[in-house]
Amino acid sequence: PKKPYKLKLSDKHPVFGNPKSKKWQLLAEYCDKSFLRTAMMLELSKIANIRHTVSYDFVELYLNGQYNGLYILTEQVEKDKDRINIKDDGFIIEDDNYATEEPVWFTTAIKNRKYSFKYPDSDDAIVADDDNYNYIKGFMDDMEDALFSDNYQDATAGYRQYIDCESFAKWYIVMELLGNWDPNWYYVLDSRGSKLEMAPCWDAEWSLGLAETDSDGSWSREPGIPMAYNREVHRYSHYFTQLLSDPYFKSVVKAQWADIKTRVPQAVQNVQNVRNTIKNAANHNFTKWPILGTYPGVGLYTFDTWNEEADFIFTYFQQRLEWFDSYLDAQM
Repeated sequence: PKKPYKLKLSDKHPVFGNPKSKKWQLLAEYCDKSFLRTAMMLELSKIANIRHTVSYDFVELYLNGQYNGLYILTEQVEKDKDRINIKDDGFIIEDDNYATEEPVWFTTAIKNRKYSFKYPDSDDAIVADDDNYNYIKGFMDDMEDALFSDNYQDATAGYRQYIDCESFAKWYIVMELLGNWDPNWYYVLDSRGSKLEMAPCWDAEWSLGLAETDSDGSWSREPGIPMAYNREVHRYSHYFTQLLSDPYFKSVVKAQWADIKTRVPQAVQNVQNVRNTIKNAANHNFTKWPILGTYPGVGLYTFDTWNEEADFIFTYFQQRLEWFDSYLDAQM
């Protein structure tokens, strides 16, 4: 019932000190009653130095004079010099369950992944089978062909000629730390001739113990106990099953983790600071939306107070952090 919104201003404005833009998003975070999962994801993205990390600010929304609750104001995922700064011949695509509802989309030949366009899109005059469409579809088909070939581990003939391994490793680390079951899968090609990056990190609502899927891929519907903190989430999803079977990619993940983990305490402290900043607004939100103690969506657990919801985030993340560190040592 609490809706997210897109905003399009009549002119570009530097909202809350962020670079000027017309387009912004208001995230409702209805099911994340802590309001801290997106903050944790984006703070981890920052300390991982993921090139395309979106900004975020907490706001209380008044819609036509009526209080509508606490929201997160973020950038829109789009090509822009102050957002995803790519060349005019670059691409932003999304592995998207709803791709077929978009005006233009494609399916890869090898793994049948469905992709929609963020740039160029139908407003930028991309149409099926034009030059841009054929280029990125051909690129993704060639990438999958190389990744799932017999010599996929070869440095020259394998997948490494197509993907930026560091960006894939960073995305994997952030999302596995969060145990994030339902992120948006964005990919960026800076220009023709560039390598494919995974970015930005987006959508953390079903992370940090709040949800999980059963072995058949359906959402677990057994509320009461959070997801086990030591359950693998992304090792066996999308392209990571194959990537993580390659000793080279494993070495990239370990090297990136050795660097990133030294800055994780700063990310956690930043989220603690967010918690202190929003505490009054968060409690105010639940006067409008009295859902504490209830199970909206597919959530596995609930608490009766916002403080308990927020406390859980930090306790669970610390458990998952310790598990992930030992997991990499044992598995990679």
